[in-house]
Amino acid sequence: MAIISVEGKIDELKGELFSLTGDVNFKKAPNMGAVLQAALDFVRRNYKTENPFMR
Repeated sequence: MAIISVEGKIDELKGELFSLTGDVNFKKAPNMGAVLQAALDFVRRNYKTENPFMR
C-alpha cells in the first residue's frame, strides 16, 4: 500500500471537510482513500440533480 500523506495532515483534512460539510463520514474515514470516497459520495448525494449545462 502506498502512503499518500502523513497521518496528521489526513486528520487535518478530515476535520476541515467535516467543518465545511457537517458530514460525519469524513471524521470516520480511516485513510486518504476513504476520505476521497466520502467526498465523492457527498458530491453525488448533494449535487445529483444539479446540471450546470441546463439552465
